[in-house]
Amino acid sequence: MKHIVVVEDDPGILEPMTIMLQNAGYQVTCFFDGSAILTDDFDLPDMFILDKQLPGIDGLDLCRHLKNQEQTKNIPIILLSCKVGYQDAG
Repeated sequence: MKHIVVVEDDPGILEPMTIMLQNAGYQVTCFFDGSAILTDDFDLPDMFILDKQLPGIDGLDLCRHLKNQEQTKNIPIILLSCKVGYQDAG
């Protein structure tokens, strides 16, 4: 089973995303805080899904960190933003 790590601080987004991914057959590990990825032990996933705006460490900074680590540099990352405006999305 493919494993996806989702880092999202909004339960209203995290819960339906998790259900959708699990229904599609993925194992999902969830984190509410970007810095948790840096300190918690977890099995390396097949993919990361990161919210851009997170407490602790910004999703973009977390993405850079993961891409600079030997064990995670080749794992695909999807970076999400729920901002409506073009300028807000970064």
